[in-house]
Amino acid sequence: MKLLEQTNLLDAPSPKPRVTLQLSETGHINLVLRFPAPDRGRSRIEQAILLRYLTAAATS
Repeated sequence: MKLLEQTNLLDAPSPKPRVTLQLSETGHINLVLRFPAPDRGRSRIEQAILLRYLTAAATS
């Protein structure tokens, strides 16, 4: 990927997960998670992240 970036003068997206905060209405914050995932396993990974988040939120 680094070689392609250098030879084509491109900036590849970062493979690190990112969270964006969106202030949609008063008292509400939306967290948008962006993460790299293969196309075939994307929905399975999304569900695993949601399950882990909701389980952690329920126990705290």
